[in-house]
Amino acid sequence: MAADTTAGVYVVPGYLGLFRRTYPKVTISLEVNNRSTVLKRLLLRETDLAIIGQVPDNEASLQVVPFLSNELVIIAPPGHRLATRKNISVQELTEETFLMREPGSGTRATAERFFTLQGIQIQVGMELGSNSAIKQAVANGLGIAIISRQAITLEHRCGSLVILDVEGFPLHRYWHIVHLHNRALPPPAVAFKKLMLENDI
Repeated sequence: MAADTTAGVYVVPGYLGLFRRTYPKVTISLEVNNRSTVLKRLLLRETDLAIIGQVPDNEASLQVVPFLSNELVIIAPPGHRLATRKNISVQELTEETFLMREPGSGTRATAERFFTLQGIQIQVGMELGSNSAIKQAVANGLGIAIISRQAITLEHRCGSLVILDVEGFPLHRYWHIVHLHNRALPPPAVAFKKLMLENDI
């Protein structure tokens, strides 16, 4: 199977561990890439299942099943000027430098759609290809970023990153299990899908 970058690092491994304990003789291959690459692999029948945050519009060939909540939050270093503020207006974010994932990222697409609907233009100071790079750059004061809450559990707990209290956030999404309508899933993929739907890790 294939998973987008955030799901592949922070969501799927817990399910893989449970699956391995339940079906120890099954071998699983997991490819982690950005959303557009994962979807391309699925449509080319190069993978059985895809785990992604944002699903494409009007893609009739796909069967999409949401299975887990995915909240996007805005993060900053602890000393940031907005770190202790409450009810920050979205308009105030136009004064900030954003660190964004690369084009093709589901998180970026969701963020851009939100700001477009709000009628504001944000300043993108840097594009980075992984959540780890985003977190390190934010922690070192290079800007603020939008990221899945699941990706910053440890950093938020230890205080190296803070979640800003911005109007309209968190953005609520879901993680989705995606596969082709007209392709029969092999038994291990069926079992893995069932496990994901029946367990909240």
